[in-house]
Amino acid sequence: MKVRPNTVLAITGLAVVVLALVAALLSGQRQRSDFDEATPEGVAQLYVISLIQGDDEQALQLMDPALGCSTPLDYYAPAQASIALVASEIQAGSQSAENGTSAKVVLEITETEGGFSTWSHRETLELRQVEGDWRITGEPWPIYNCE
Repeated sequence: MKVRPNTVLAITGLAVVVLALVAALLSGQRQRSDFDEATPEGVAQLYVISLIQGDDEQALQLMDPALGCSTPLDYYAPAQASIALVASEIQAGSQSAENGTSAKVVLEITETEGGFSTWSHRETLELRQVEGDWRITGEPWPIYNCE
């Protein structure tokens, strides 16, 4: 049986596409917080990752109880996304940044659909200290209203 060059090329091309899709899926599922969860940056990133992975319970634990949210949360979650810290600022409290009482964290979120179409947007998350822990407050992306 003689294999035609076009057949070999088609099989090789298909294998490359399958490997690229598998790599994209695995990299999208491996996300974890690169920041200390005791910091506003870490809480913000973990909150977004929890929503992307559909973990409403984890996301709810990171939210300010005063928001009145409960599970299931109503929001749009991208199939895959990557997150990058753009800026953070701890405000008020005292002269020490570690003892601030509120913070703003800006994240750049790059969403991917179908492995090929991507777009990025910046989201500013507000946080405040609740019993010594940083919690998401305000109108956090992508949940703008819980009540």
